[in-house]
Amino acid sequence: MHLRRGDREQGASAVEFAIILPLLVVLVVGIIEFGFAFNRQQSFHAASREGARLVAVGYDLGTVRETVLDQASGTVARDDISVELVGEGCDGSGDPDDLVTVRVQLSNPGPYAIRIPFIPQGNPSFQSDATFRCEVQP
Repeated sequence: MHLRRGDREQGASAVEFAIILPLLVVLVVGIIEFGFAFNRQQSFHAASREGARLVAVGYDLGTVRETVLDQASGTVARDDISVELVGEGCDGSGDPDDLVTVRVQLSNPGPYAIRIPFIPQGNPSFQSDATFRCEVQP
């Protein structure tokens, strides 16, 4: 009995798929994890900008902290976020060189490690600083 040429290649596509499938899974999971990390970093940037703006216009630090935590806690737990005023706040003197900086940082990066199959895990250090010029109060 003679086999036709096409019969010898039966099942080759299944073997090729089995070889390529792990690479595709790693690629897709990596893209998803990168998207989550990028979303967290962007929410921290937005929260630090909002906090610095509020301090620059004269809000008290308690209100600023709650606003920043509300904005940054979309993808992380509130307890894992630290908010600090770097340097001095606005003293109300109207000096055009007065700057205020707010730092939003992930204080417990462990639960938010990037998990990609077959790739060593890393602990991200999500942090964002925003600096605004103090506004003069009329």
